[in-house]
Amino acid sequence: MPVSFAGLWARLPTELKLLVFGCLSLQDAVSFSYVSLPFRLFALHCLRQRLSELLDPYRLDIYATFLALDRCDSVIAGSAALEIVSPSSIVPNNIDFMCPITGTDLFLSFLNHEKYQVFTDPFFGPRSIDDDPGQNAIKTAVTLYRQVDFSTVHVIVSSSSSALAPPFLSHSTFMMNFVSASGFYCCYPVLTGNKEGKSCTSSSFKPLPS
Repeated sequence: MPVSFAGLWARLPTELKLLVFGCLSLQDAVSFSYVSLPFRLFALHCLRQRLSELLDPYRLDIYATFLALDRCDSVIAGSAALEIVSPSSIVPNNIDFMCPITGTDLFLSFLNHEKYQVFTDPFFGPRSIDDDPGQNAIKTAVTLYRQVDFSTVHVIVSSSSSALAPPFLSHSTFMMNFVSASGFYCCYPVLTGNKEGKSCTSSSFKPLPS
């Protein structure tokens, strides 16, 4: 008697399941979750585990971070969010948090509690955000680091009351991904799943580095 996919999947050891799932893009993970409720719960567990592994080098607990994201209406974006959406061999060397202008102080307080301090460079001054200020909805960027291990995080402050304005106005579709307290999002799942991205300043398509 033929065995169903669900039956074959159930026979696999957990380590192999996690290894297979770790190679899936967010789009494939969503398709996987449609099979059944147990598959959906497993997919959610693996996505949270993937994010937890990205946060671990920065000594940020996933549940405390999710609570801070929820309270401050903030999201995780940048290369860390891209790694969730389209796994690769590239490991982000920092985490970008997008905060609304109204929730930035509270989120910075959360990072201060996690032993992060605001980094200021007396020689170069504040980091340049854009050649055309205001077009990407970014008011400013704050760099913080932990002195004990030199972990670095960035808090990107939106010029509006929404943290989503900067990702949606980014220069590339590669950057239009984010993780909120309620889920994982990709604005261009087909392009990103194919490791392709469209520049928002031209009509050209550029491949995602592998």
